[in-house]
Amino acid sequence: MIRLASVALLLAVALPVAAQPDPAKALEGKYTLVSLTVAGKALDRPAKDRETFVLRDGKLFAVSADGKKEDPMTLKFDGAKVDFTEPDRKGGPHMVGVYKLDGKTLTFCFVESDKPADRPKDVTATGGGVVTLVLARVADEKK
Repeated sequence: MIRLASVALLLAVALPVAAQPDPAKALEGKYTLVSLTVAGKALDRPAKDRETFVLRDGKLFAVSADGKKEDPMTLKFDGAKVDFTEPDRKGGPHMVGVYKLDGKTLTFCFVESDKPADRPKDVTATGGGVVTLVLARVADEKK
């Protein structure tokens, strides 16, 4: 009887944790650039020069208007937090930030730092060094 109760308790605790979806998988797809803001200033680019982005397998690829892919950044998600690591960087993250998915709009807000204390509190943060990247998912395309 005690063994059965122990197994039931273990399953009750373990199943909700195991059932949580992987944020990286839920966000996979192709996106277009909506806006890019650095330290509160919008960087405006003509539509023909705007990059597209592909999020796949925990990596974010920027694709230039002429079709060239940049080396991907690795993204590590933890709840609403995200750490970005450049391919040539050893050690910790290169940028720390947060993200929010609202319908088809994916917003990243981050700073160039490897210190978790520097992470923006939410995607509306502004100030020196804060970068906000707003992307729109391309319709009906997830992979």
